[in-house]
Amino acid sequence: MGKNGVGGVLFAAVLLFSFRFCDAGKSEVESLMEFRRYIGDPGGFLATWKSSDGSPCAWKGIKCTVDGAVSMVDLEGMNLTGSFSADICGLLNLTELNLGANNFNQTMPLEISRCQSLTTLNLSGNYIWGTVPEQISDLESLQVLDLGGLCLEGRIPVALVGMRGLRVLNLAGNWFSGPVPSELGNLTELQVLDLSGNDRLGPGSIPVEIGQLAKLEELHLSMAAFTGRIPSELGMLKLLRVLDLSQNNLSGSIPSELMGLQRLHYLRLDHNALSGEIPASISNLSALRVLDLGKNELSGQIPHDISELYDLEVLALYMNQLAGPLPPGIVNLKKLLVVLIHTNMLTGTLPPELGLNASFTSFEISLNNIRGPIPPNLCHGGQLQNLSLHTNHFSGPIPQSFSQCHSLVRLTLQNNELSGDFPNGLWSAPNMTIIRLENNRISGTITPEISQASQLAQIQIDNNQFRGTFPPELSQLQSLYKLSASQNLFTGNFPPTICNCPVLSIINVSQNLLSGKLAEFSSCKKLVSISFAENNLEGEIPPSLGTLPVLTYLDLSTNKLTGNIPSQLANLKLVLLNLSFNRLSGRVPASLISSLPASYLEGNPGLCGTGLSKPCTSKYLDQSGHNHKHPVILIWTLITVFLAAGIIFVLGLILIHRSWNRLGYNPGKPTWNTASFCHLGCDEDEIVSKLDEKNVVGSGGSGKVYKVILPGGEPVAVKRLWKAGKVGGGRQAGILKTEIETLGKVCHRNIVKLLCCSSSEETSILVYEFVPNGSLADVLHSSSDVVLDWPLRFKIAMGTAQGLAYLHHDYEPQVLHRDIKSNNILLDSNYEPKLADFGLGKILGETTHHHSMSSVVGSYGYIAPEYTYSAKVDEKSDVYSFGVVLLELITGKKAVEVDHGDLIDVVKWVRGKVNTKDGIWKVLDPKIRERSEHEMMAALRIALLCTSVLPQRRPSMQDVVEMLQLVKSAGSSNPVIKLPDNISDSSLLP
Repeated sequence: MGKNGVGGVLFAAVLLFSFRFCDAGKSEVESLMEFRRYIGDPGGFLATWKSSDGSPCAWKGIKCTVDGAVSMVDLEGMNLTGSFSADICGLLNLTELNLGANNFNQTMPLEISRCQSLTTLNLSGNYIWGTVPEQISDLESLQVLDLGGLCLEGRIPVALVGMRGLRVLNLAGNWFSGPVPSELGNLTELQVLDLSGNDRLGPGSIPVEIGQLAKLEELHLSMAAFTGRIPSELGMLKLLRVLDLSQNNLSGSIPSELMGLQRLHYLRLDHNALSGEIPASISNLSALRVLDLGKNELSGQIPHDISELYDLEVLALYMNQLAGPLPPGIVNLKKLLVVLIHTNMLTGTLPPELGLNASFTSFEISLNNIRGPIPPNLCHGGQLQNLSLHTNHFSGPIPQSFSQCHSLVRLTLQNNELSGDFPNGLWSAPNMTIIRLENNRISGTITPEISQASQLAQIQIDNNQFRGTFPPELSQLQSLYKLSASQNLFTGNFPPTICNCPVLSIINVSQNLLSGKLAEFSSCKKLVSISFAENNLEGEIPPSLGTLPVLTYLDLSTNKLTGNIPSQLANLKLVLLNLSFNRLSGRVPASLISSLPASYLEGNPGLCGTGLSKPCTSKYLDQSGHNHKHPVILIWTLITVFLAAGIIFVLGLILIHRSWNRLGYNPGKPTWNTASFCHLGCDEDEIVSKLDEKNVVGSGGSGKVYKVILPGGEPVAVKRLWKAGKVGGGRQAGILKTEIETLGKVCHRNIVKLLCCSSSEETSILVYEFVPNGSLADVLHSSSDVVLDWPLRFKIAMGTAQGLAYLHHDYEPQVLHRDIKSNNILLDSNYEPKLADFGLGKILGETTHHHSMSSVVGSYGYIAPEYTYSAKVDEKSDVYSFGVVLLELITGKKAVEVDHGDLIDVVKWVRGKVNTKDGIWKVLDPKIRERSEHEMMAALRIALLCTSVLPQRRPSMQDVVEMLQLVKSAGSSNPVIKLPDNISDSSLLP
């Protein structure tokens, strides 16, 4: 028996002993105060509970009968801790006991069965662990038993069938194992049965005997790992109102017997593997309000009878293989609010009356093969927030009636055949966040009223026929981060005040008819990408472009720009710089020549420099590149240059010979295969020569890290890869180079910038920006005097989560880190975190990390448990590793520590503590918890979600960022974490 099992038995025994020897003649006040004795009340909710009071009826959470006897104890959501005892059963008239949504940490007391008068028992949302005692069946009067969201395990006790009057049974979000007991079919009064989120339930399909629950009104089985077919016997549940079998592994067809559930309001079968057609008799579900069959493998046409579901509010058939037209009768569904039929194979046209009788809030039918015009009445009710019709064959104009659709939040019409003028009123929609129209033939202008669209974040209208000028009012959009309007007919000057948009990151207005001078962008500190290619811009390139800290993409090609190339551009860490086909002249900065393909400078006959078709023969050049020095002076200059070159050549040979001897190199200079993303000011051999042991600042699974000072004085971090991890060798060289170039384009404040990657036969190096404060592991776990307080730790957690979310969700193509750990989280001078070594597991090969675990991606203590039985690594593996780091920040402990010769990992340690009395508070780092307990507890909840054993129970990194933002916004006021829709409280389980 494990420690937890022994603890549970002892705890239950103590409670049993104390109950048996308590005074049977206790007053209700005494019973309540004895019950209160073991409870922690950090929020002071029970301050009114005082033994001196004659009657408890005025106490918070207490209700009494007309005779003054306590009938209900309702302490739900009071953040209570500690444990509760069965002394509460001394209240002989108690009918309702609600202790839900607290932090009780214990097993369920055996003696709770002595509360013979109970009709309602709610213990949900606590840290109650162990098994359900069979004695609970002694509660013969019980009608509601809610044990959802606990840490219960074992099998669902068959003894529950002894509670014949039970109407509501909620066992969701636990850790039960084995099959669903067929005996539950004997609970003939049952109206609500919720077994969702018990991923160990099974194997096999749902038991046929559930069909005997003739009075069942609700059945939730979502997120449980049920497999097999949906039993046709569920059609016997004639009083069923809610049937939720979503997010399982169910296969086969939808039983036609389900179509006989005429009282059904809510049918969710989404996120399964169901196949076949939607039953034509679906119109029998006359009371249906929500129908969600999304993300299955359903085929055939949408039944015309679906148009007879007159109470339908949500129709979700997305991500299937449905074909044919949308049934025209859908226009008669007056209560329809949400239509989600995207990602199918629908054809035909949409009925023109669609929306005339309904008030849609969301209409998504993108990624189909629908033709014809857009129905003009989709926003007729004035409630439409999301309209997604992209990637179809819609034609004709966008209805002008949309001008009045000020409720719109997202408008995505890209990849169609639309034409005509864009409705001007949509530019001023106050709630609009995204407008995507690219790849159509839409015309019109951007009106000055766009300043009223205060929430607008993304404008993407490339490859259309928009005309006119960009209005200066664009600069008033405080949320705008992307403006992409290439391949249009815009004219005039680009607004010089565009940098008033504080978060603007992308500007692409290439292939237009813009004129005038290039605007100054010196205050656009968040600009990552600028493209003004193929316009009619004149004047010089502003040197201020070289001051933009995160600019990585600059394309000014095919314009009429003149003057020199500003030397300041060499300060940028550019992935692309294209200045071709302008009228530039003068000497090209040497650093730019070394990092640019010659084609990115061609078409500028006045440019000169080493490696170009026109070398610079003298430093005295005019803008045309001609030399105006006197011929005699020129001859003496040439003689001096040749003499100096000869001396330098001889000295160079001596130095090279000495370097070879010192480093043990062969006289043959190695050939480097290099992918460079900025100019370093020195070559690969110079860098390698500085990789001395005295410069080592770290060592990891893929190699040692050195601090190297470049000739210009800038420090960089250079990782020399272990021999097994050479980059670019063998048949995979091209693939690896492409992969590394992909990583070189990654740009985020919380990700270390990869500057260069080089490989030769001798060694392979990766060059990164230098981060001065070392790794999180160094700062958090070293014996130095630096103690990170909770605000700093939270800042590190948030930044790390944002960096990972960028790699997973915002960057194309998606990048998996594959080795998240505190050693790979570096801290800058302000303790802003930066992820290092992202994606190297894939680039270097999965066996490269041999110092961490042989032939395993990642590092011991951070590796997701599914890797022990599957070699598959996905984003949920990164989420698990992040959860481990978050636990390090919360507990102050290392991911793996040695205790009496045993390796103890922090995940198991925390879960073990959570399963002991008051242990959940003991996991918080005692050095910092005094002022931040509530925030740390909320963060602990997120960490436990991230480290769930089953990947599907872990949130995405976007969800993690949102949950952390809730913690930050709530501060010390006991944050409440809203879980993502697909995550349940059961994710807190081991």
